[in-house]
Amino acid sequence: RPAQTAETIDQHIVKVQPNNKRLLLRKILKSHPSDEPAIIFCNRKRDVDVVTKSLCKHGYNAQAFHGDMTQHARNETLEKFKKCEFKVLVTSDVAARGIDVSDVSLVVNFDLPVNNEDYVHRIGRTGRAGKSGKAIAFVMPSEDKKLKRLEQLIKKTISVLEIAIEEDIVEKAPERVETTAPKPMRPAREPREQKEPRVLREPTAPVIGFGDFIPAFMLIDPYSKMQASS
Repeated sequence: RPAQTAETIDQHIVKVQPNNKRLLLRKILKSHPSDEPAIIFCNRKRDVDVVTKSLCKHGYNAQAFHGDMTQHARNETLEKFKKCEFKVLVTSDVAARGIDVSDVSLVVNFDLPVNNEDYVHRIGRTGRAGKSGKAIAFVMPSEDKKLKRLEQLIKKTISVLEIAIEEDIVEKAPERVETTAPKPMRPAREPREQKEPRVLREPTAPVIGFGDFIPAFMLIDPYSKMQASS
């Protein structure tokens, strides 16, 4: 029935910091029987790819399954999962409904679903046909209110599972070391010598004039002309 989980599903939550989710997921899968299929649910398609690549990098046989894949690719991936050609399916909510894969014994909610109703459909992929299954949900410190609303919906208090994980060791970046010799300091500039002010000298070139030649008009007395005319 809607908003009711099966009694055959053993439900747990794990309080976790965001940067430890993938480490915690590997810890859970390490203790899970390798011959039993598991489904990992993420909210975003981008996280589906990130988690899948992370698991494959650490030696887990995992494949992604989300809505951006073509229908042919989704059908092929699902058939391989049903045939147990790989054991871990990392998916979005596209696999939360209408997909029946037998013998799935573990469902991990890497992210709490946006809609609490989707939680019921997600964990419903395990504990089917009277078989028992386990459902684990990661809950971040900021999701306590969301968890409370989920428990009110399913009318059940989900038990807290304590899993000890080694904290990721973040290596500090090495201090920057100068590989080149330091540049030599420039010597202080000496004060410039005071130069004597420039003095304009009189030109030494000869002055060009008429010399001994005097034009005729300068030899005529203008007053004598005036007396003659009068």
